[in-house]
Amino acid sequence: MKTFSTLLHVFVLTCCCCTSLAITYTTLADGAWSDELTVWSTDGSTACECTPGEVFDGDDIIINHAITMDYLLLLDGGTSFTLSASGELAGTFDLIVNTCMVNVYGNLSIAKFESNAESKITVNGAVLTTTNRVSINGILTIDNGELNISSGNFKVGTTGTVNLINGSVINVAAGNVWNYGEISICSDCCITSGGNWKNFSSGKVNGSGSATSELGNMSNTGIWDVNITWCSAGTDSGMPSTEDCATANINCGTIAFPLPLEIISYEANLIEENITMLTWETATEFSTDYFIIYKSNNGSNWEDIGRVKAAGVSSENLTYNFYDYEVTYGATYYKLIQLDTDGIESFSAVRSVYKSNSESIELLLFPNPSNTSTVTIVTHEKSSGSIEILNTSGRLVGSQKLDQNNTVHKVNLAGVSSGVYFVKVEQSGKRTTKKLILTLD
Repeated sequence: MKTFSTLLHVFVLTCCCCTSLAITYTTLADGAWSDELTVWSTDGSTACECTPGEVFDGDDIIINHAITMDYLLLLDGGTSFTLSASGELAGTFDLIVNTCMVNVYGNLSIAKFESNAESKITVNGAVLTTTNRVSINGILTIDNGELNISSGNFKVGTTGTVNLINGSVINVAAGNVWNYGEISICSDCCITSGGNWKNFSSGKVNGSGSATSELGNMSNTGIWDVNITWCSAGTDSGMPSTEDCATANINCGTIAFPLPLEIISYEANLIEENITMLTWETATEFSTDYFIIYKSNNGSNWEDIGRVKAAGVSSENLTYNFYDYEVTYGATYYKLIQLDTDGIESFSAVRSVYKSNSESIELLLFPNPSNTSTVTIVTHEKSSGSIEILNTSGRLVGSQKLDQNNTVHKVNLAGVSSGVYFVKVEQSGKRTTKKLILTLD
């Protein structure tokens, strides 16, 4: 005769072998995710008068229609999520992917995207767009597709793997690229950043594609394949190969750092007290008309100061020069535009020179380098004035007024990423610009 404990043991073993309770949700029509009447089906043909909800634990989700969403979407517990080529999912929601598989064949537009170490996401022939940061700690594969981040950073964690194949592009428009894991970039693929591009000591960047930083700096302390071409608008450190903007832009196209393909070098040098010499070299030219030189004293307002006639067609290296004979005190920025005979404009990087002022302000700036978002400026007198923070492209990233009742001024750099900046102080009709290095990572 079996005891009660023996019967209970048999019951538990039997239940472990029961059929899974997972549900397959499939869309039947366009509409809101929360629509319980017409959008969802659990048998693939009739409306279930239900929704998958907000959190999935082992269910299967298939989207074949245009669906809108406005709250957190958490995929967990072995969930399978498929956005088909005929489907579209859009809304101001965060997508968090834990232990599950996600296949994206249709366009996906969301706010923030996060994945953990047990996740596997594939974007195939589609565009994934986010308005906020993306954090990858699992496997992300983009095959003939795009990831566009309009605002926020792209971070690959130590357990993260990102694979770009078949001409795929990751475009971080107004943020940084931080890699602690492993990134593989195919020969015709690209990862471009509007901020800084940094490969940390634990990071690996493999392949033969391209990486560009449109407005920031590039640095590497990990493993970086010498076959990866790269281009930086700012400074660079630890890169194992020579900067190659022309080749990098073949992959990155108009999304990446917009240096014309024909220009292989562009420099600005203060050769005398009031004279800047601009020098640029082209490798090949096709239907080029002329170059326009723009000048700015603040990196925001530009004026046309001259034009140089181009060769038109050339397969040889050609060198051009232009002289600016009216250089004022402080930083002066120069931008080069190449105009084709068909009217198409191509912009170069911004270059700058700095002319010291014998009537400059005496001040102290510390700490410098700084690993905090607050620095201190000490002036020699108490009076009104202004502080401006400029990046290496000459663009204003912050400003504040001097406290006319103090000589010690705290400068708040919250929201400014790591990199090289210029701090310009104007007081009593005088001004001084100092270089500031931020190491916030």
